[in-house]
Amino acid sequence: MFVLILVALLIFMEYKKSVHREPGEPLTFLLGIADEDFETSILILFIITTVLYFAIIAFITQKSQRYFTGQNALISTFLHDYDIIYYIKMYENKYDDEIDGYHLSDEFSDFFNLKDIGSRFSDILKYMDDKLVYPEDRERFVAETKREVILPPLERDGTYFTNFRSDINGELRLYQIKFIYDSDKGKNRKGMVCSIRCIENEVKAEKRFYDSFTEKVEEKTKEVKEQNLRLNSLNESIIELLGSVIEEDRGHIKNVKGYVRMLATQFAEDYSEYLLTPAKIDMISSACALHDLGKIKIPYEVLYKNGKFTEEESELVKSHTVEGKNIIETYNPGWSEAYQRTCSDICIAHHERYDGKGYPYGLVGDNIPISAQIVSIADCFDVLISKRTYREEFTIDEAFR
Repeated sequence: MFVLILVALLIFMEYKKSVHREPGEPLTFLLGIADEDFETSILILFIITTVLYFAIIAFITQKSQRYFTGQNALISTFLHDYDIIYYIKMYENKYDDEIDGYHLSDEFSDFFNLKDIGSRFSDILKYMDDKLVYPEDRERFVAETKREVILPPLERDGTYFTNFRSDINGELRLYQIKFIYDSDKGKNRKGMVCSIRCIENEVKAEKRFYDSFTEKVEEKTKEVKEQNLRLNSLNESIIELLGSVIEEDRGHIKNVKGYVRMLATQFAEDYSEYLLTPAKIDMISSACALHDLGKIKIPYEVLYKNGKFTEEESELVKSHTVEGKNIIETYNPGWSEAYQRTCSDICIAHHERYDGKGYPYGLVGDNIPISAQIVSIADCFDVLISKRTYREEFTIDEAFR
């Protein structure tokens, strides 16, 4: 600004002299450069003024930005993204703690003054902890910017960063401080760059993306759950219908399913070792509808005979357990492995008895799958209290005995 004022004074003085200047007389203030007329002199002064103006601007820019001697290429990659950049000297690949140069954005140019702070990086960090870092983050900031914390990941990965909050401008914002080695092609470390930038907008953008993504996932999950509920309901209806086709008493399947759910729920409370989760209870309650599926292989005239079975007929009816298991394992309609196994266990073992006197294998105690044990009790109870072609129904008390 001083130079511009000086040039303006020169032009004014030349103008005053031009009135009395003889033709061809040199302009005094242009170092003896001769001129033929006043207009040409003014043009030369304008050119000199323009050159001086841009030289001054370049000097101010260079001084404020402080590009580092020998590090321009590396540091220039950080200038547009980071608010504060420090270059720390290294001696024989060791952290020297001396600041070799720095760059400050306009936001921080008045906040950091190395003349007052000192030229050592440890002094910078202490100043930041005192003046820049939000009080609640200071203890963590000090711990995470110690030399012994920074260097191991730098040695391993070549970079290290941590975050802190600052309210320097009256608004609490999140900043990132990042360290990276400056190495030559021989991997000899010439220095270390410490850069600081505000990441508040990035974090908010990521949060908006995450919230939006989460919302879409939740919507899709809700749709899938609703679809699964519809499919499960349809599947339940098909299974119940299939089970009912076998039974003479159409209400037997619904009764057994109700008893099974009540028993399984009580078992879950009383016997935690069986791990009867709500999902597993639902599975057993559904699969129990197929407990007599194997009866489809038994001749109708035998299955619904009016009177007692012969020994041969009795063995034929007992075979429905094995037949049911074979059907389940042969004709899998796309059920999960767990559901198919539960159906198979119930079909084969729902006539086993805890004392080993059941069929087809005479299993004892907990060798009988818990699903089959529960279905066995429910099935037996409903059969006892229901009328059959060969007997009258039992009372509930008689059934319990």
